[in-house]
Amino acid sequence: MQSAFAAESQKPLGPRDSAGEVDLTRTTSLSRHGSMERSQSLERARWRNAITRVSRANSFSRSFKTLRDMTGESYVPPERLKFIKQLGTGAFATVHLAELSPESGEGPKTKEFLDGGTLKKKVLAAMMAVRGKPPYSNAQALKWVFQVAEGLNYLHTAHPCVIHRDLKLENIVCKKLPNGEEQMCLCDFGLSVLVRVRERGVKSRLEDSAREYNAAGDTSSVRQLSEELSARLLEYSLSGGRGRRSLRSLNSKGPEAPTFNLTGKTGSFFYMAPETVLCQPSNEKVDVFAFAIVMFEVFSYTMTSAIVCGPTQAPHTAEVYALKVARGYRRPLLEHWPEALQHLIEDCWAEQPSKRPSMAACVQRLKEMQAHDFFAPGSQQGASGQGCACSIM
Repeated sequence: MQSAFAAESQKPLGPRDSAGEVDLTRTTSLSRHGSMERSQSLERARWRNAITRVSRANSFSRSFKTLRDMTGESYVPPERLKFIKQLGTGAFATVHLAELSPESGEGPKTKEFLDGGTLKKKVLAAMMAVRGKPPYSNAQALKWVFQVAEGLNYLHTAHPCVIHRDLKLENIVCKKLPNGEEQMCLCDFGLSVLVRVRERGVKSRLEDSAREYNAAGDTSSVRQLSEELSARLLEYSLSGGRGRRSLRSLNSKGPEAPTFNLTGKTGSFFYMAPETVLCQPSNEKVDVFAFAIVMFEVFSYTMTSAIVCGPTQAPHTAEVYALKVARGYRRPLLEHWPEALQHLIEDCWAEQPSKRPSMAACVQRLKEMQAHDFFAPGSQQGASGQGCACSIM
């Protein structure tokens, strides 16, 4: 034991100078050098992690397939604009009429000007003509809501999914076509969000739509969906390796639509879904709820805000009404409406988001209504003689 201890005690304690003494300065320097190496190693690890995250973000952004990504950079320097007059002011921006001087070799970057007014303007005009002829027919209204449904379906099926979150009559703008017809367009995406929705597979989505149509007794739509499913399966089976992976996803039942922790009480209170009012997790079904309110207002020739608030515009009235809706209140449907329209509105403003149909299903149901000619051209049901659509708070 003594020899072992002596041998241990004779081990050098560290770097020594010419006199054989331990050089504490050099020992401290080596210790600092080791700490610097560890610090540099950690820093390199942080950079690698950051580079990995940036690469993932870039690959994620390159997968976007929305209108925003297809249009690219649309910024126009103010010095290239000659402002003529102000057209209007909204919650997020002021719109001006201006002339753009394009740069050499570059075309002007402008957005389409829609001069047909908003859908709100048309509904308000109909409210003012309670005892007269309304400015549009039910057949026109059906065409308009069908166009809005197609726009929302485009947003919800984009990659990533686009949730508008502020659908209302003011944000539906009319475009006048050369043939004299009108095209409804969605605008004001200031509150919209992009979410990455896990693909459920074509088969599971079509099967969900088939169950919806089957419950409604729509056998023709079920047959059409069955044919579409067969065609999609054939397409995937012939598309090679990526198709085989997609085919495996087709053969498995997908999960329920995910929800996201989005900002609560966002948008207009009169079109707000219960889960948004109560600040609960939500998804694209908040747009489906707002679409139900839009359909109700267009076909009833009344605006909920005008009915509820009246000329007084009392503070907090809108929020109180939204809480009332979140607790289950809905404006009464008009009895003379076709049952298909009544059922669609009821389904779209269901309290549970999972019970609301997808916008793809709404498009199909509205298409069936157009095919069955529920509203003959020139029909003015609901304009007068059918009682009012007022609701009592």
